[in-house]
Amino acid sequence: MAMINTSMTRMGWLWLLPLLLLACRGAFEPEPTATPTAVPILITNTPIPQPTLTPLPDPTATATPDPNQAIDPDSVVGNVERARWLVGELTAQTSDIWQITADHDYLDIVVIPEAGLDVMVDVRDQWQRSLLPDGPVDNSFGREYVRQAPVPVVGETYLVVTAVGGTTGSYELYVTPAGTVSGPTAGDIAYGELGRGRLETEDSFDLWRFSGQAGDLIDVTIRPLPDELDVVVNVMDPIGRSILPNGIVDESYGTEYIRGVVLPYTGEFLIAVWGFRGTVGPYEVELDLSHAGQPSHARFTSRPLPAQATEAHPFWAEAGNRISLFVDPDFEFDVVVSLFNEADEQLLEVDDFSGLEMISWTAPATGQYRAEVRGYDANIAGGYGLVLVADPTVRPTVWVGDWLVVDLAAGETAVYTLTPTARQRLHIHTQAIDGTDPPFLRLRTPDGNLITEGPARLTYTPSHEAYLLELGPVNGRFYLYVDRE
Repeated sequence: MAMINTSMTRMGWLWLLPLLLLACRGAFEPEPTATPTAVPILITNTPIPQPTLTPLPDPTATATPDPNQAIDPDSVVGNVERARWLVGELTAQTSDIWQITADHDYLDIVVIPEAGLDVMVDVRDQWQRSLLPDGPVDNSFGREYVRQAPVPVVGETYLVVTAVGGTTGSYELYVTPAGTVSGPTAGDIAYGELGRGRLETEDSFDLWRFSGQAGDLIDVTIRPLPDELDVVVNVMDPIGRSILPNGIVDESYGTEYIRGVVLPYTGEFLIAVWGFRGTVGPYEVELDLSHAGQPSHARFTSRPLPAQATEAHPFWAEAGNRISLFVDPDFEFDVVVSLFNEADEQLLEVDDFSGLEMISWTAPATGQYRAEVRGYDANIAGGYGLVLVADPTVRPTVWVGDWLVVDLAAGETAVYTLTPTARQRLHIHTQAIDGTDPPFLRLRTPDGNLITEGPARLTYTPSHEAYLLELGPVNGRFYLYVDRE
């Protein structure tokens, strides 16, 4: 493994930090809604779009302000500058007022409340008039984003964070100039390399730049070296949009693991590293291709898990097949993952972390296997995402709502077991990642009788409990989707 050794103090680039959090969801507090099905975004061979900014409000176009409504300077809790990381505390029905002193016309703002706190966010002038086009933002019970918030050059501007619904607690606040990520990086890193960096101050962060191809499956490991350093990690495109399914990662007080992430286009990406609540110290960053970059297919699914439930994920494998299984539960939901053979013998069980659980395993014999996921506390419900990356001859079971990345050698065929709900009309379709011709699809009964076939897509109303879905012969990389029509 090649070694990169870079240690920098990035005191002059503090404004970059908050963009690491934009477009993220779930690293500090999960959304209370049902777990959505992940869908990759394909932007192959197109430039990254730049933000479109709306005109700044004209301070002379509003009615004469009421002096009695002016914000009291003594009520301001602090100043908000660009690239500031701040922490506040709210009691029920109270507000924090921050004065914005950033020298930019537009700002992107993210407020991340702790569990149990619901917040409303607004940007106001000194007369308490909202400067946001649609008024205060309260879109979720969790993180709130304000993008392209205007900051007029005339008068004073304030950021107001309010506790709603009688909730209380602390929150984190990030502010940055809208729409760009630029500046120095801690270094360039390539697949198979190990980099070293150091966070020198509480406002330090590092950006590691790498290049990849659309459809690459990548693994990132960030390993803090001192015990007192707690790292937060993101993987982003060049304008700060996270490509991680659940946004920023901070699942442990120790090493952070990111596994089986799909690059949505060919180009450059950034790995961002900073210390949680200002912790400092040295760390290592490791970047690899999942499955050692060998031909594979990867199944992605997102599932709710009710209390007292265990969910099985079957697959068929030949002796010597390599299988990697990554199970990423919702924030503060702990899962146990077990592996069984067709004789119901438990081969292994993992509960190593409060977050991501990982299994890398080689099948000892040809046959049917299953991975089971259950809550560590059976009385607690939650949700999880699962990624199974395997050799081409492994045959995973695929459910409606799943999607797959298929990366096989020329002439190979992938086979999946499909278990739909009866009379639920299915739409099975592919999308080429690298511009090659679409693969041929065949739907068969479990004993191999052909039902229907066609290039690129199939639509079918099932009448059986299980089918065999064939894709190929393949010559390139594809997304495969199994949806309701």
